Amino acid sequence: MLFDGQDRPRTRGPTNGCGVSGPLEGTRVVEAADTTAPLHIRLAIAMAGKIACELGADVAVLEPNGGDPIRKLPPFLHGPERRSAVFEFLNGGKSIIPAHCRSEFDELAACADAVLVDESIRLPDDVTAVVVSTFGPHQPDLQGPASELTIMAMSGILYLIGEQAGEPFRLPGHQPSY
Repeated sequence: MLFDGQDRPRTRGPTNGCGVSGPLEGTRVVEAADTTAPLHIRLAIAMAGKIACELGADVAVLEPNGGDPIRKLPPFLHGPERRSAVFEFLNGGKSIIPAHCRSEFDELAACADAVLVDESIRLPDDVTAVVVSTFGPHQPDLQGPASELTIMAMSGILYLIGEQAGEPFRLPGHQPSY
C-alpha cells in the first residue's frame, strides 16, 4: 500500500486486492503477529484479515523476518516453488510488508481503521488494536502456552468426538484457530 497526499493508504479503486467490493470497501486493516506467537493465534489473526479482505477492506500484513511460519504449513501447491496452500488462502489479496519496513507498518497502523495483533506486538500509544490471545487478559491462571488440543479440550469438543475411555482424538486441520 502506498500513501496518498493525505497520509492515508491509497486504495485500489472500487475494489481491494481480493478484487471484491463490499461493506468494508475503503476500510484499512493491518495485521501482525510475532514469530513467537502460537500457530493458532497466527491463524486466527490471518483469518480475521482474510474475512475483512473478502468483505472489501484493504488489508496489509507485517511479515516477520525469516518469513511467516504459516508459509511452512502443508499442503503445498504444485509448481516450481514450494508454496503453502494455507498461506496463499489466508493472504490472497493482502499487501505483504517485510518486517524490515516496520516504520511503514507503524504509519499504516496509525491511520488504519482496524489493527489485528497478538499480545507481543507493541504499537504506538495512540493506536487502538484488536489483540488476539489464547485466553484473554482476564485469565491470569491461564497465561501459559496452549496447543490446539488444549483449546479443543477446554471447549468441550473432545468430549463429543473422542472415545471416553480412549486417547484424545484430534480433528484434522486447524479448526480451533478459526
